[in-house]
Amino acid sequence: MTALSLQIPLGITVFVTNQTPWRLSFFAIVLVLGVSCFSSPQLQPDSAASLIPGADVPISYADLDALPVQELAAQVGSYYGVPGDLLLALSWVSTSLSPVHGDHGECSPTSGWLGLSPAQITQAVSLTGLEAELIEDELAAAFVASAALLANNRAQLAPDAGVEVDARWWPVIEHWPGFGERWLDQEFALAVFEVLQRGLVTRAANGDPVDILGHQLPGLVDVELLSPPSDSVGRDGAAHGYDGASRFVPASPANYSNRPAGISSIDQVVVHTTQGSYEGAISWFRNPGSEVSAHYVIRKSDGQVTQMVSDHQRAWHAGPVNDRSIGIEHEGAAANASTWTAPLLESSARLSAWLSETYDIPIDRSHFIGHSEVPGSNKSDPGPHFPWSTYLEMVTCFRYGGSSCAEAGTSDSDSVEEPPSTASGSGPAGGSGPSGGSCGGSCSGSSSGDSGGSPDDGGTSGIGSASVRFVEPRTGDEVSNPVVMRAERNGGPWVEFWAGAFRIGSPIAENPAHANVEFFLTGDRTLTARLYSNSGVLLDTDTVVATVRRTRGEMAVWPSAVGALDWAFEADVIDLVGEVEYVTFSVNGELLVDEESGSERVIGPDFRLLHRFASDPNGSIVVARAFDSSDELLGNDSAILDADASSTPHCAVVGSLRCGEVISGDTERATEAENRLDAYPEIPGNFSGPELGYHLDFGAASSVELTLVDARPFEINHDLILLDAGSGFCFADAFVDRGFNNLEFEPEGSRSYILVVDGYAGDAGPFELAMDCH
Repeated sequence: MTALSLQIPLGITVFVTNQTPWRLSFFAIVLVLGVSCFSSPQLQPDSAASLIPGADVPISYADLDALPVQELAAQVGSYYGVPGDLLLALSWVSTSLSPVHGDHGECSPTSGWLGLSPAQITQAVSLTGLEAELIEDELAAAFVASAALLANNRAQLAPDAGVEVDARWWPVIEHWPGFGERWLDQEFALAVFEVLQRGLVTRAANGDPVDILGHQLPGLVDVELLSPPSDSVGRDGAAHGYDGASRFVPASPANYSNRPAGISSIDQVVVHTTQGSYEGAISWFRNPGSEVSAHYVIRKSDGQVTQMVSDHQRAWHAGPVNDRSIGIEHEGAAANASTWTAPLLESSARLSAWLSETYDIPIDRSHFIGHSEVPGSNKSDPGPHFPWSTYLEMVTCFRYGGSSCAEAGTSDSDSVEEPPSTASGSGPAGGSGPSGGSCGGSCSGSSSGDSGGSPDDGGTSGIGSASVRFVEPRTGDEVSNPVVMRAERNGGPWVEFWAGAFRIGSPIAENPAHANVEFFLTGDRTLTARLYSNSGVLLDTDTVVATVRRTRGEMAVWPSAVGALDWAFEADVIDLVGEVEYVTFSVNGELLVDEESGSERVIGPDFRLLHRFASDPNGSIVVARAFDSSDELLGNDSAILDADASSTPHCAVVGSLRCGEVISGDTERATEAENRLDAYPEIPGNFSGPELGYHLDFGAASSVELTLVDARPFEINHDLILLDAGSGFCFADAFVDRGFNNLEFEPEGSRSYILVVDGYAGDAGPFELAMDCH
């Protein structure tokens, strides 16, 4: 073996042997040189010795290529100042963490492990000095090229974005795919950021495990997403389109034609994989120059179905069988078993069951075929990992229903070892492939709203009848921060709330579901509620556009049950006194009418409304909004109606306190002391100890100061909590103010108050309390 020593003009020596391929040696030199090849960021000579921080010697291509995918993304990302998780999420959405090639024909032409377009590859060659063939074929080269592109685009579009995952990367990712339709670019970016927010546990096509922890990205809250173009032609009845599809986005008319023998000729379903992203397939079918289309495209993350060609038309997807077939494109790559997530398989099986029933297609391998099985085909999809036996059992399950659904797919002879869940325990929308060929619960006969034949989700088509509906706010409502949301569902066990591109918290099992969100920008803002099945299939969505106003102050609402169906509502306008003209109260989005005045507008000073409901409103949400004389929103507050909470004392009132008095107590030893208030999170503060309550008697005083006189203020900790008095007790929903050892307030009118002394857990004990009045 001979060796050649190359002296690089940085004082670095690279050894190339006669057993080292020159192409790989060149890559090593590129990594070492850095300054000339990596234009973003510009490397200094003292940092050019290694791509991987901390390495003692220059890294070779073989070393880099040997890294597991997750470590590769982290190291290359660190070098370029790009989040490693962003690279992984981008690869998952673009190619299902698989190598793809631009000549597949079912997606916008992209290549490599991150699905780079020809233009991106050309630019990456310029940025890195790598050969185009390397970028298209090699794992490490694809990640290096993509990181260089992201860093370059970041410099132009988001210079403040850094190595941490945050919302500042949004414009870079929206710019990334270049589909030519901004709504599609945004949907692609949203798919990437959904992965980042939900998390991901999966495997790359080479078997490497990938684990992305969920990120909180509140900066996405004000991203306004454009709506896709729609066309009702494809949804004009069961004969022409699947009613479980989320939408009809028409393919270019240049990419499909009429069926010669009409709709009655349909007797076959062809299963495809996009070999690229969901959005890339939609974009390609809308491109009049592609000369290709399919009837349906399904997303792997949540099974969303987009119909693009009406069933009675001849989509161009499978050559000689186009006249008689329906084409279903599945987002993913034939090379990776992780493509076949539970949501993707379940949603596809529901669609195929509907097609089977509607067009009387037998459920067997002669009538359900893969693209690779079309006569004369040179394609490989759906590939060796597609679980045919499981799939057809699921289709049968969803068409015919019955108790056998729970066992569907348990004897799949075609099954392969499946990856772990594609969601890291953060909710149902990630999903996973069926383990060992089983249905993974996706076609079980449960009553949770996601089962075949279940009355909750509409049986065969299933997805079309499960529903979610916003009850607060409604489109056109004026609201202020934080915006309170409430949605009711019919079917499906989970609801997610989204504001713009921001996922609000975790999936919510309660029905109705409640959440709130704070916007950074005012104006019209979009809120979405998404309903999912147990396995993560998107069943339904509801979207509202509310106008967020910047309010001038705070207010509080207090509901109380005064009878079986009678409720009283009061509003405290706190620091809006003198500005408020009227207050409105709404429950579940419906304005309440006062029983006494017959008006929806309640005036001061107490802003009190009495209302009799037709049915028990317990558990509903009430929203109070204050307006000035010009009908401008000044402030709002909300509360959950809880009849028990409104009639049960939540602290022990043991005495009273008058102006000038000093009284003694002990939150640890008093028999009346109870730890009750920490159960009520609507009161701000860390209430985790026993408390005692006192009525306040301050006469005609205009200001009141309450002080804890404590010889050991840092050893025994207490909070002072000011509440509105009600029926001789103090209530959690009557919170007015709080202080630490000292509290000052200005009494309002004839209102009465209770002062609660709350001892922290472990720090409760004796205290002296003084009240001064002015």
